[in-house]
Amino acid sequence: MKLTYGKCINCGKKIPFENFVCENCYHIYFMRVREYLEKHPLSDMLEIKKGTNLPQELINLFYENGDIEEAKVQMNNIKEQELASIEQDNKHMNKLKLAMELQQEIKSDSVHKVVEVKPMMRFLKSNTKK
Repeated sequence: MKLTYGKCINCGKKIPFENFVCENCYHIYFMRVREYLEKHPLSDMLEIKKGTNLPQELINLFYENGDIEEAKVQMNNIKEQELASIEQDNKHMNKLKLAMELQQEIKSDSVHKVVEVKPMMRFLKSNTKK
């Protein structure tokens, strides 16, 4: 069986006929899709096509290869990690704020209060009999 070849729609490189773009251009175009998805994560195929000005066949190819779904999952994971990090930072900041407030309260109390300490003595009864 003889393979037929075509040209990449972007750079003109000789490629197998069933492909639209060469591997390098595929990645370049997909980066455009990925950047669009970062700003519009809930976009469907038609919105991606309009937003990126790429041919529908190429968008279909990205879907068929699972690249778009994988990119959405990766972006979702990154956002979850960022949110967890922000939440951790907020907890840390709240602890620092509380510590500073306590420190300030201790300083203000020590300036205004004089505490008198009286020694306390206790005598214990001995249980031993004489």
